[in-house]
Amino acid sequence: MIVRLALVLLLFGSSPAVALDGGIAPFAGARVFDRDLQNFRWERGPVALAGVEGFARMGRWEGGLVLARSNTEQALGLPGEDLQPGVALTEATLRLRGALVVLGPFDFGLAAGVGRTHLGYDPDRASVAVQGLADPLELSFPAIDTWRRELAIDGRWRRSAAWAVGVGLAWSWFDLETAYRSGDTIVEGRDTFSSLDVHLQLRWTLWGLRGSETP
Repeated sequence: MIVRLALVLLLFGSSPAVALDGGIAPFAGARVFDRDLQNFRWERGPVALAGVEGFARMGRWEGGLVLARSNTEQALGLPGEDLQPGVALTEATLRLRGALVVLGPFDFGLAAGVGRTHLGYDPDRASVAVQGLADPLELSFPAIDTWRRELAIDGRWRRSAAWAVGVGLAWSWFDLETAYRSGDTIVEGRDTFSSLDVHLQLRWTLWGLRGSETP
């Protein structure tokens, strides 16, 4: 009994508890857009997704800022015109995660986030020849900024005190002003669309603030 107690104190009693730590986590993966965006001639994907997260962690809780970028295309839908401007989505999301299950070096968690999405077009202007018009039709594609919401699940495998690998699945929603033809009428509104992401992540812990040692 005395030997067992001594081993417990040796392994755990004199170890400083990490009160707070943090680091960075680059990631890469794929994204599929909402099927309804095909009605507005978006290329649904899958498309490449890449980004980085800066995080701080305390116990089972973790907060972070996630920066991500993906690209797709949107066709004009004009007869005889095959121009498809590129659409770049640049995102900044504040995310809060809780570890639900911890099994040795593995943990599985649930996260929620809110942030902003910037949609930029390339090119952002086009001159299109339209049959029946003497002059070309000048089109512009202004950038769009909108709110985004996110729910995610992930699993992580801690390989050492300094780094871990993870895989995650995330659903996000964003709002866009829309306009479409219904018969002879143009209907304008604001609709909510979604995307589904899967990614692989490498996580490096770069700093830590430790609590006082247990005597």
